[in-house]
Amino acid sequence: MIGPILAWWLWSTALGALALPLAWRVFTRLPDRGLGFVRPLGILVSGYLLWIGGSIGLWPGGLAGSLAGVLLLTAASLWAARGRWREIGAWLRERWGLVAVTEGLFLAAFLGWALVRACNPDIVATEKPMELAFLNSVLRSTTFPPADGWLSGYAISYYYFGYILLGHLATLTATPGAVAFNLGIALWFGLVVAATFSLLVNLLSARDGRLRLAGGLLGPLFVVLTGNLQGFLEMLHSLRLFWRTLPDGALASRFWPWLDIVDLSDPPGGAIGFIPTRYLWWWRASRVVHDATLTGAKIEVIDEFPFFSFLLADNHPHLLALPFVLLAVAFALQVYLSGRRMPAPMMRARLTAPPLTTALWGALVLGVGGAAAGAALRIAALAPAGEVIAGALRWALLLGLGGALLVVFSYVVLGLIPSLLTASEFCVAAFAFGALAFLNTWDLPIYLVLLLATLWWQTRARTTGEGARVLFGTAAALGVAAVLLFLPWYPSFRSQLGGILPNLAFPTRLSQFGVMFATALVPLVVWVLGGVRRAWRREDLRLLLLLGLGIPLGLLVISWALAGFLAVADPSLIDQALTKIGVESWRQALGGIAERRLTRSWTALGLGGMVALVAILLGQIRRGASPHEGSGTDVRPFIGLLVGIAGLLTLAPEFVYLRDGFGDRMNTIFKFYFAAWILWGLAAAYAVTELWPRRPSLGGALRTLALVPVLLGLAYPILVTSTITSGFTPEQGPTLDGASHLAREAPDDYAAIEWIHATLPRGIVAEAARSGSSYSGYGRIATHTGLVAVLGWDFHEWQWRGSWAEQGTRVQDLITLYTTRDWLEAKAIMDRYAIDYVYAGSLEAATYKPLSLTKFAIFLQEIYRNDTVVIYARPEAYVP
Repeated sequence: MIGPILAWWLWSTALGALALPLAWRVFTRLPDRGLGFVRPLGILVSGYLLWIGGSIGLWPGGLAGSLAGVLLLTAASLWAARGRWREIGAWLRERWGLVAVTEGLFLAAFLGWALVRACNPDIVATEKPMELAFLNSVLRSTTFPPADGWLSGYAISYYYFGYILLGHLATLTATPGAVAFNLGIALWFGLVVAATFSLLVNLLSARDGRLRLAGGLLGPLFVVLTGNLQGFLEMLHSLRLFWRTLPDGALASRFWPWLDIVDLSDPPGGAIGFIPTRYLWWWRASRVVHDATLTGAKIEVIDEFPFFSFLLADNHPHLLALPFVLLAVAFALQVYLSGRRMPAPMMRARLTAPPLTTALWGALVLGVGGAAAGAALRIAALAPAGEVIAGALRWALLLGLGGALLVVFSYVVLGLIPSLLTASEFCVAAFAFGALAFLNTWDLPIYLVLLLATLWWQTRARTTGEGARVLFGTAAALGVAAVLLFLPWYPSFRSQLGGILPNLAFPTRLSQFGVMFATALVPLVVWVLGGVRRAWRREDLRLLLLLGLGIPLGLLVISWALAGFLAVADPSLIDQALTKIGVESWRQALGGIAERRLTRSWTALGLGGMVALVAILLGQIRRGASPHEGSGTDVRPFIGLLVGIAGLLTLAPEFVYLRDGFGDRMNTIFKFYFAAWILWGLAAAYAVTELWPRRPSLGGALRTLALVPVLLGLAYPILVTSTITSGFTPEQGPTLDGASHLAREAPDDYAAIEWIHATLPRGIVAEAARSGSSYSGYGRIATHTGLVAVLGWDFHEWQWRGSWAEQGTRVQDLITLYTTRDWLEAKAIMDRYAIDYVYAGSLEAATYKPLSLTKFAIFLQEIYRNDTVVIYARPEAYVP
């Protein structure tokens, strides 16, 4: 276990050292020069070079591609450091304490979480098998996009860049996928701890004009280490507080039903104690918020936060993107600390064509061509007239808008339209934000808004119209550049998202929202109120009412207008909405919806008020009415932007949500709340340093009470870490092999998987599959070996592709393959899916009855056998 940990630390350190000159050149305004981001930067750049080279055929994937990425990263760093070696060396000697603390914090976090994973390593349940399948597919791939291990004949249709980066490190360290899975979680935990520490150090040091290391620890505390208040509430529940015993012995409470958190509303059972004993009690922290139909039926909502995600150990895109999300925030801070901005051309081109005219002509030409192409494709498919028109309009809009954006991009790059970013900043931003789309597509618009808001603030002296035009040009060009840098990925990606839907009947209960976010919100509310109080004027009350009420009311109107439009455009949505609300007619629904909006809108009103207060604070700072008290740069506007954007992110799902395969706002809440946790956590970590009293006083003592929620939030990580690791004394002993549970639960499968790893070249394998197989043991062979299955988890494939068409008749064909006695019938199926290997184990025997293997024994080559497993291969697929 020590060897792989050491290898991952050494390689991550080497990549970070190679990226140090790049960070030095990029983060010139950050007091730590981006020291906390050198590892993410090194992994990102070298991983990108591995992927782009493999995508366009410059080199194969695997070790050759990874080494090519490292060599090119080395070359880029040597170029960036030319003439700066002495300066960099002198800075490192001067800031050796910062280097030691940053590296020590990373190492402690990495080793600590490696121990947590070693005590709970099993890759089972939730999304873990899916993520291991992606990782092993990447490790087996020599070209990109990687093959979809659960759907033969197709490439992965997902934002899979995080698995490229994990596979990159696994390849460099020669680590098997099942071990790399757990080491990746541990390494990412260390990266995020170091990055949040770095962000707080930079914010505090920029404010005070001198290096602040102790305060930097608040970054990991608020963003990564604390949980929401569910852990503390679980402890109270387990202690049976706020319950009373009725004469018949039953327990009753007013508090817990009012809180209305699933499981906690029920009377406690089991032994009384500080540590909860309910099965999977810690899972409830990610489901604090829930919706309910008008009849009271519960609707699940996901509200994860970083500690839970690391604890659950799903290598999901939202977690894999986290170090690079923080890298994007650091870049926005770098832009902020660069000071006021004036639009300037990147280059000096001599073209004279007006940009607006050129963009319109380009959009028109491409739009007409797109309409013709879209109509032709539909006509060729013998589609009805309505679909022909819809296809023409869709292609016209897509190509027309794309053409206009390309023109704007060209004009910005050539200098014909001024930019708010320098050429070097533009390139870095396009790379960093383009990577976010490939890592976790949801993150791109969220953090791009942060960058654009920062640019808006830094150009606030210009007129509104001029500033908006320049900001739009910069944003459009940046978006195009971000897409172009990662262009090979987009053709293989399909999304299930289908627009925006109105949230009419599901406002979030304020009690649940408070349990979720109190750790950051309480100090932030105190900080914002304290900030606006110092320069309050009568006009601010008018703005508070205008924005605090106007934003929620405006979103409510938009929600109902959207509902009306969709009811006309697609009447089937009416029935779907009524089903989700839990009634049969709108007449029944309207009364319940109105009652909910009138009695449960406190969350929306509170968030509207918070956004309004942030706007007031920014206005006060802008007019100089709220002076900066530090000796360096006033970073309060940047903190205000973090608070305001997070407020809007959590406010939006109160009225609208993104349409996806789940049919509700579960996934929208998940992604938006996760981002809000990060932004509010960073802002709160800074805020408490201003709330902390500089001298003893009653007001200072009261302000320190804002720290109470984060202290209560620590109950969750303390209690759950002990629970999940069995007190760090797991029954089977510590290991980082996430597949080791198979040796106990399915030893014959485990032995066969180990043999496949050591022996078989990549190919397509037939293994058991069935409808509704998601979150089950199906697809296990492809998952653990990197072979490609005919079909794995069918519902997940539908989620990734938004269609069942690609799966076709695979479930039935596999039934036929395993049960028929007719070799020609079986061979036709093997030919249809280009099957190289047929796997028959205990799961196949349980799934297919009668299981007929005689035909394989006669016409195929038996290449492996143990007590319950036999593997057959086409003669040409395997040569011993």
